[in-house]
Amino acid sequence: MVIAVKAFEAAKAHDLQTAKTNAELIIANCGAAPVTIHMRWLRAQIAWTEKDYRGVLTWLDSLPRGVVNPLSVNVGLLAMRADEAASDLAAAADERGHLLAAVDSSLSRPPGARIDSFDVDGAKVTAYSAVLNQGSFRRVLEFLVAPQNAGDLPQSLMLTDDKTADEIGLMHPGQPTPYFLDFYTCSMHATVKILQAVNGGPPTYETVKPLVIAFLQKGGGATSSAPNSQAACAWPQYVAPITGN
Repeated sequence: MVIAVKAFEAAKAHDLQTAKTNAELIIANCGAAPVTIHMRWLRAQIAWTEKDYRGVLTWLDSLPRGVVNPLSVNVGLLAMRADEAASDLAAAADERGHLLAAVDSSLSRPPGARIDSFDVDGAKVTAYSAVLNQGSFRRVLEFLVAPQNAGDLPQSLMLTDDKTADEIGLMHPGQPTPYFLDFYTCSMHATVKILQAVNGGPPTYETVKPLVIAFLQKGGGATSSAPNSQAACAWPQYVAPITGN
């Protein structure tokens, strides 16, 4: 365990050689012990940083994908990025299929539900009504977007109430917290629209769906955005949201 901590600390300090040495030592000596899962994940991330895309896929090979847990989401998205960088679009499409199936299984599990699916300019959009707590964000509607090209990374739009909205001055005293329609890709975030609560609750699906369609058709209407990230995916848990821990 001490060596594992040293590996993570070295990676955080950008001492990649020390991180690699410690991670590979654990992988070589600990067999199928759970700690090797984390070390393989760390080693794959280092390979991504070094632009060793085949190495990324090698280190990810034995890690879970296509199942409902956060590591599987991270593995799937990183594998897609590596497949794309290695020009293996068929493999990226296969990874995306497994990833989207896991998200669908999670968000459609009661009390959540898959409530609609529709196409927008060739992209397939699947809508869910699942309450999903992600830190200060409480998601109440989720739209999972599969772009037309099968190897392209998924995207999402989610209707959210924000527990910290009071602190940034978006709520007036005595009025309910507004809802935010947010768009996520692996490299950026945009707040598409801020909507007022309806009778103390979220806007209806029928209100939100046309906003989603209009945004995807025009790519406009954003009121805030974030810069690109050097990570393989800046917001994996938002791009491919799943319930649970």
